[in-house]
Amino acid sequence: MPRLKEYYAKHPDKLESDRAWFTKLLPNLAEEEKKMNKDMWGIATAWNKAWTSTLAPLVGDPKEWDFKGVIKEPLKVKDPKETSKLIKKMAGLFGGTLVGITKVNPRWILGWGGGVDPRMLPILAAVGIDPITPRGVRGGPIDIPDWWQYAIVIAVPHEPNLIEATPLFYSPFEAYTRSGLAAARLTGFIKALGYPARYNGNPIIGWDELLPTPLAIDAGLGEMGRPGILVTPEFGPSVKLAVVLTNLPMEPDRPINMGLKDSCDKCGICAEKYPGGSIPGGQPELQDDGVVRWMSDGEKCQSYYASVPVRHMCGVCYSVCPWRRFDNALHKYSRELAVRDRTGIAHQVMLWGQKSFYPSPSKDDYNAPTWATYKDVPWWMRTDMFFDGIPEGIFKK
Repeated sequence: MPRLKEYYAKHPDKLESDRAWFTKLLPNLAEEEKKMNKDMWGIATAWNKAWTSTLAPLVGDPKEWDFKGVIKEPLKVKDPKETSKLIKKMAGLFGGTLVGITKVNPRWILGWGGGVDPRMLPILAAVGIDPITPRGVRGGPIDIPDWWQYAIVIAVPHEPNLIEATPLFYSPFEAYTRSGLAAARLTGFIKALGYPARYNGNPIIGWDELLPTPLAIDAGLGEMGRPGILVTPEFGPSVKLAVVLTNLPMEPDRPINMGLKDSCDKCGICAEKYPGGSIPGGQPELQDDGVVRWMSDGEKCQSYYASVPVRHMCGVCYSVCPWRRFDNALHKYSRELAVRDRTGIAHQVMLWGQKSFYPSPSKDDYNAPTWATYKDVPWWMRTDMFFDGIPEGIFKK
């Protein structure tokens, strides 16, 4: 495959680890799947296909696509502050849950567009995703268009019951689809006001135009947590992001301080429980990008979720995070206090509550042959309850 040859020519260090992935990990996965009745995932497979049947349309060359549908005479903005209120309201009506606005930092816009990581091809094929037509602009380096001035970041939470049925029944597709569609609708709305706009909203078919997490942090939606992902005050790490780029004048939001570094310092549950061993313990360190943060091992993370039978997904770090608890009043109020508390007491209460009321399997139990789940699979995902010939098996914690 030309794309694979091009990739490994640029990244020769990845060749050996990826060869082991294809020659050892995937064959072992195939053997593991033979031991299981794939019909147990019948409803889950149908769920994923239903969501991925409504992905937002692909975008194209910014010089053309971003202006397609833009009216000739733009409506004149009275007050950028009021425009921000309008955009957030519309983003919510279009399906977004959390919305933040930031000026675009060129560091978070990548210098290329289009394409899918070639190593993702087997995983995408396994879950029925066609990666032949990736989002974005194909080809070499691109300049950052001067109309990419503001980023509107939309976050949508996962279906909580599937997060808790990790890793075998976790699925990101519904949250990706809902955030992406909200961004696509908002893009159309902004164009109809007379301003160019462009959305980025689904890594399954390409996230290569920008980095959504630092944009979300700049837009005040949350902070970077120990696993190297966004953690929001409202839903913890259990969200998926989409971004709209435009030059519509708006008032940007400010980054927030929810005390997450102190919280993650004291916690470390995700590092303790994650079966892939990719999440670091200890203190954050200075990284190559000049930021002091935790750095997860992407190779280990990818190798683990690629080993999960049938679903090829994970979500363990989402499920065990104290910030995503929502079904306990103690967690709810301590989480709201923790955003404002600088004493660390509220964070300690959250951590105590997580460990006391929400015990989780050991990291080894998340592997074969047990394939433990954080909680029981929700009834509406239990194929055995609705169709004959399906053993109860793996649906129970």
